[in-house]
Amino acid sequence: MVAILIGEIIAYGDRSLIGCMSILSVILIALCITKEERFMKITNVAIMLVCVCAGFYFMSNHIKKYESISELQYVRGTIQEVNVKEKGSMLIFKTEDKHRILLFCDIDSELIPGDDLEGYVTLEGFEAARNEGNFDEKTYYQSIGIEEKYRLDRITKIRKNKSSLKKYVYLIKNVLKKRLHEIYPKEEASVAEAVLLGEKTDVDEDTKEIYRVSGILHLLSISGTHMTIIGMGIYRILRKKFRYGFSGVVGISVIMLYGILTGLGISVKRAVIMLIIKIMADILGRTYDMMSALSCAGIIMITDNPYVIMNAGFLLSFTSIIALSCGCTVITEFFSVESKLLKGFVSGICINIFILPVIASSYYEVPVYAVLINILAIPLASYLIVSSGMALLAAFADISAGIFMAGLSVFILKIYDTAGRFVLRLPYSEYITGKPGSVRVTLYYAILFITLIILDRTGNEGRKFWEEKASVRYVKILGSMLVVGVLCMLIIYRGDRKFKICSIDVGQGDSTLIMDSDDTEYLIDAGSSSIKEVGKYRILPCLKSNGVRELDYLILTHMDEDHINGVHSIMEEKVGNRNYLKNLVMPEIKEKDSAYMEIIRCAKKNHINVMYISRGNSFRGSRYHIECLYPYKNASGTDKNELSVVLRLDYKKFSMMFMGDLGEEGEKELIKNNCLKKVTALKAGHHGSKNSGCKRFLDIIMPSVTMISAGRNNRYGHPHIETLNRLNDINSKVFLTITGGQIILYPKEKGVKVDYYMNKMYNER
Repeated sequence: MVAILIGEIIAYGDRSLIGCMSILSVILIALCITKEERFMKITNVAIMLVCVCAGFYFMSNHIKKYESISELQYVRGTIQEVNVKEKGSMLIFKTEDKHRILLFCDIDSELIPGDDLEGYVTLEGFEAARNEGNFDEKTYYQSIGIEEKYRLDRITKIRKNKSSLKKYVYLIKNVLKKRLHEIYPKEEASVAEAVLLGEKTDVDEDTKEIYRVSGILHLLSISGTHMTIIGMGIYRILRKKFRYGFSGVVGISVIMLYGILTGLGISVKRAVIMLIIKIMADILGRTYDMMSALSCAGIIMITDNPYVIMNAGFLLSFTSIIALSCGCTVITEFFSVESKLLKGFVSGICINIFILPVIASSYYEVPVYAVLINILAIPLASYLIVSSGMALLAAFADISAGIFMAGLSVFILKIYDTAGRFVLRLPYSEYITGKPGSVRVTLYYAILFITLIILDRTGNEGRKFWEEKASVRYVKILGSMLVVGVLCMLIIYRGDRKFKICSIDVGQGDSTLIMDSDDTEYLIDAGSSSIKEVGKYRILPCLKSNGVRELDYLILTHMDEDHINGVHSIMEEKVGNRNYLKNLVMPEIKEKDSAYMEIIRCAKKNHINVMYISRGNSFRGSRYHIECLYPYKNASGTDKNELSVVLRLDYKKFSMMFMGDLGEEGEKELIKNNCLKKVTALKAGHHGSKNSGCKRFLDIIMPSVTMISAGRNNRYGHPHIETLNRLNDINSKVFLTITGGQIILYPKEKGVKVDYYMNKMYNER
């Protein structure tokens, strides 16, 4: 499986992944060669090369397939899945030429899986990530086998398919959901839906946050535990009275039907394939090997859709099984662990060590107490699944019986909720790691693999761990703790950070991050008029992926919505039991409107320190100085833009101005009061409006680089051609968030280095 993965990654072209996989493969081969009985024969090497070529072929074909899709205007095909949303339905649709696409439909019509449909569509296209840490819609949907996104404009024909399996599964699922809401209290019903049916749509955000921070979010997903309890449980019960063949057929059928019922997610597919192999091995009288079954599942899945390797769920699912199969076995044998309780604890630690880089790379923060809370949560999960399943079945006979049977599962869910809320109050319940680079991830797994092989080859040789000399025991314990400490440091250590300025792509709005090498971070503005919940979905992920564990200052230039409507999300964000934002900095002006006062109230409610800024105030670090040039203290005026906070940053030989939405009148005031001098870079005022960046202003500051934040196809015409021409006249190189997403600027000894995030991602491939 690893060889096929390497071939796919080479075809995909991600240089960092190619380097990572190549280095790890060389280490594994070298380690195998060091032991005579494991010497890699020429035939094994040849098989590996064939697998690499096969992986390259599969991925190349899929890339060509995706690139060759022509834009559709009219579609014919079958609905595979229906997800009802507030403003319409989201359909997974298979066209008659076998392409799987996503259709957004707000047409009032009853559509269910299995229906054949024809209609006119408009291409919407997937949104690629435009900032560091943002959700990459295109990569995600490709990883689950969906090729493009369209909007369904008009349906011309619907044919109801009366014998479709997907139709019956959909109808059964809706009946089961209705029953769950009848026997469970409102809050627990949505969680029970997720636990039994894989439906997380109705789970409220607060509950998801509690489960995520405490490290038990995996309990809301269908996994191998569910499949084993339900499918293997029925198989083993039948085996007591029936032969292998009949029991196996029924068991496999139940496993497959339950997998389809729950949506056949990535972890479910993996579990279904592995359990079918397990039952088949039992029927044929063969030994079941977990790693062989896992490899088989992986090969089937990546052959079907090579892009699945880019899915975080795939990586977490497979890495967890590898940890259980390899890591836990080696460690329990090395330390002679025999107690079931201790084995569970070791398994939890081992899984968390294996998946740590995956979690950090996908979510940029890790739950610190996940191992401890999962010691309680995982054993209870089996009882939760069985009791909620029994309650659901009982409800079809009598609702009262269902409510009674649901009592145990409600009690377990209360335990989860209470434990999760308790963890939230603990110090450092979650830790922001940022996105670790490929070099650190490669080194992490290299050290982990080498350590496990050393432990495997230096076992106790028949002697129990506690029977060895005390000095040997201490060396083993301290050595293991040292390795775990080194691995954790590789993920959480940020190293010597460079001074960095980022204009975050927030659509039609403004938000600029200044990251100091002294570990101080500033955010200037946080708003957008074109992106919903911009603070939650664009700004915070960008900050966290950059390793911003605590935002020191959020400076608001003025109170326009496109500069402030993401502020509340940032002020309400908690990391562990503390505020993510330390200081809110407001313009010290005379007239304070309702938006201004509402932000102050929100800050005080969340116990965030409020500071005020006007001309003459400044922030200082060991190597930088940020000075406020405008407005004057208690300044007043009817135009909010002309009271925007203007900042000047000086860092070594580099200097930059941040203009907020200041227009020509404010610029003339700065000129009049001799506030200006030449700068290296400019954050253009008012998104490049024609009324900002006047000629006299630009002739004085003469920036060699200008950054402009504006939304694509915005109705204001930003940036205006007149402004761009004025910047061109002074030979200032202009960077637009419209063009390549987030703009990243690094001051250098001579000049600056500036690039787009989307260009950076393209260049890495």
